[in-house]
Amino acid sequence: MSPTVRSPRRALLLALVLPLVCLASGPALAGDRDGDGVSNKEDRCPDEAEDLDGYRDGDGCRDPAVRVRVSVLGPDGRRIPDATSALEGEGGRGAGEGTWQLDAHPGAYTLTATAPGHRSAELRVVVPEGGQHEVTATLEALLGRVRVRVVDAAGRPLSGATVAVGRGGPRPVSGSLTEELAPGEHVLSVRAPGYANASQAVRVVADSEQELVVSLEKLVLDGDGDGITDERDGCPEVPEDVDGFDDADGCPDPTVRTTVEVVDRLGRPVAGAQARVMGAGGDGKGGQRFTLDLHPGSYEAFATAPAFEPLEQELVVPEGRSTWEARLELERVWTTLILYVMDDEGEPIDEFWWSLDHGERTPGDGGGLYAGKMDPGAHTLTIYAEGHAPARARVLLDPGTFAETSITLYRTKIRVTADKIEIADKVYFDTAKASIKPESFPLLQQVADVLRARTDMERVRIEGHTDSRGSAAMNLQLSDDRAASVRAWLVEAGIAPERLVSVGFGEDQPVDPRETEEAWERNRRVEFVIEQWGELKVEKEIEPREAEIEVKTTASRPPLWEGFGVLDGSAPPGHEPDWDVQGPDPVRD
Repeated sequence: MSPTVRSPRRALLLALVLPLVCLASGPALAGDRDGDGVSNKEDRCPDEAEDLDGYRDGDGCRDPAVRVRVSVLGPDGRRIPDATSALEGEGGRGAGEGTWQLDAHPGAYTLTATAPGHRSAELRVVVPEGGQHEVTATLEALLGRVRVRVVDAAGRPLSGATVAVGRGGPRPVSGSLTEELAPGEHVLSVRAPGYANASQAVRVVADSEQELVVSLEKLVLDGDGDGITDERDGCPEVPEDVDGFDDADGCPDPTVRTTVEVVDRLGRPVAGAQARVMGAGGDGKGGQRFTLDLHPGSYEAFATAPAFEPLEQELVVPEGRSTWEARLELERVWTTLILYVMDDEGEPIDEFWWSLDHGERTPGDGGGLYAGKMDPGAHTLTIYAEGHAPARARVLLDPGTFAETSITLYRTKIRVTADKIEIADKVYFDTAKASIKPESFPLLQQVADVLRARTDMERVRIEGHTDSRGSAAMNLQLSDDRAASVRAWLVEAGIAPERLVSVGFGEDQPVDPRETEEAWERNRRVEFVIEQWGELKVEKEIEPREAEIEVKTTASRPPLWEGFGVLDGSAPPGHEPDWDVQGPDPVRD
């Protein structure tokens, strides 16, 4: 076979056709980057493939899904559990019973709903864009109609007759009475003056109508027309009030306007209390104080309240009274607080004072200890001691337990003079650095507490000093940096920056000119100089610092910490602890 010879014309044709062939065989490279069949030119999301779910597939973008919750409600706004419903639209479809969910796309839908005893409904709903959406259909209940006629034994209509459905009030029957009732069983109570009362059960069918004829028997010698013959009527001239209490005697029953109040053993109202009174002569319930009408007689009363023992007792409503007050006394479930107060070295502080919820200060029992009854719940506890910074903490006391609590007070290392805030300790820094060591934080916190309380110190100069070792230039810079670090710490603690200035003096102002370790130690220091006082002096107690404490609760009395005071009867009168508080049973509770 002779070799193929390509003509120039054929070569030109191949050069034009080959790029088109390559383009057709590789759309992802040429015009459809995400390979979803929608060209880059028409693809709104060219780098994300279309999900091809039959919903808006032409735009090249994945379609958002919305979690739709479908519910069917009755006329009272409550969900109908046996209802069925369906949701259908361009963006999805689904069906279910009661309350159900589906994932659908935003758009318009048709919701159809049915339920036994209710009229079916069809409505248009719109599912908006977003994560979740709730769709509800409210169905109208189908009622049944009952036409009631009241007649005597001869079939003649009775004038003055009344009909009551269930516990509803009586309604007069003029010839006949038509009632619209929910489907189901109903009891009709029928009365007429001079005739015996009657009850008639009727089963109502939805969307139907029926007639009910009730025949009453005439009473003999019933002068007051209360349905009780005079021979059995204790009050033949006064009709019975028919209130469910002693209705067979024919006499109206007296009621006593009774006020029920829940109090503690000291007669104080108990917050959050709930009470209930039950008996044959009526019942009722309410909060800490409520009023109800009761017939004379014996009743059972129940009362509960947080942090109090539940109460069950008998109440006897007296006769011959128009009003009466009943008090239900609850016994409080106390918490026994055991408080240990120590200094920053862990030693008990012999004399201290405490206050609860910013109330009056009470002394401890000695030896760093206090124990006594407290109201359970959340409280603010503040501790004071001479020569120590006060501290405040929040505690939550569980009822019926022993709450063992420890708190640390830091010794006061601050004294204010006419020209300085003198500190009894030093501010410690890392070697040759301006970073403050954490051990100095409590001291600086006390300085901040003084500045916060004494607003009459309008400007304070923070001075940094070093020893004589090293170059003078280096020492000057180091002292300046350390003074600035202290100023920044105080500003971070809440002191206004305009009240503070900082400066470093290096080795120029030694307090001990000797060249010894002792002298160098004394010369390395931070001083607080009061540059400017206000016109009015402010004498204000330092606010207690917020302390973090742990409260350990036990069901039985815990042992006292070793080294703290013992409760030997030497506590001040009125502060002796009561160890008889019974905590919850750890097994049963």
